[in-house]
Amino acid sequence: MDAGPGRERPRLVNDRCHLAGLRPAGDDGRHLPDRADPPGDHRPGGGHERGAPRRGKFRLGLGSGEALNEHILGDAWPPAPVRLAMLEEAIDVIRQLWTGDDITHHGEFYTVENARIWTLPETPPEILMSGFGPIATDLAARIADGYVNTTPDKELVERFRAKAKAGAVTQAGFKVAWAPDEDEGVRLAHEIWPNAGLPGELSQVLPTVEHFEQASTLVTREKIAEGATAGCSPEAHVAAYRPFLDAGFDEIYVANMGPHYADMIRAYGTDVLPVLRG
Repeated sequence: MDAGPGRERPRLVNDRCHLAGLRPAGDDGRHLPDRADPPGDHRPGGGHERGAPRRGKFRLGLGSGEALNEHILGDAWPPAPVRLAMLEEAIDVIRQLWTGDDITHHGEFYTVENARIWTLPETPPEILMSGFGPIATDLAARIADGYVNTTPDKELVERFRAKAKAGAVTQAGFKVAWAPDEDEGVRLAHEIWPNAGLPGELSQVLPTVEHFEQASTLVTREKIAEGATAGCSPEAHVAAYRPFLDAGFDEIYVANMGPHYADMIRAYGTDVLPVLRG
């Protein structure tokens, strides 16, 4: 993404995460969504939701949204319960559109007039929903085909499984900072992804990159070092994965903070994943 002539690219904007999975990508041709956050502006006819096409398969990852992505519309940013209600209605409309029928919908939040998708896959994509608390997790169990979280919360995984349909997948994603040594990894994590240290709902309610940068000045390198897995010790990276395995996730994905992703992928292939799969 180009910042444009005369404008410096914000350091908190990242085009791409490099992912490695505990379950090898391609076992069944499926892959995790490239993010598990908002369905755009929750307008299901608009079609700029995020997903992950791979080998003819597609999974659509949705969540309750972030003001950073959606404040540009000028609407008041709704609280989490309202956003979840909007998401539920949006998913309902998306599934209607995937029937290939002409759809007219007048709901509480959305109006769709005479919409139709003419080119459809043989099977509609799976919808995976993120949920970081019990209310969102219960909603995911009721309306989604799978569940995504970024913390090894066994209680939420079990809560989802107890209420979801049979076979619903659970996915976890987390970040590490693979680097030649731990200090370099912490430096890179603090430089590239300090917003990972923001508490509470700040990441959902801050509307601009500048606000994120201002809030992230409160996140120290020491704070990042406390929570980040940094450096090139295979044992440390195995230990970072263990809680997610213990929580019972079906699929686990890791993104690297920094430029050493190729080294990370090679080392995970030889020294980390074989241990975890053993």
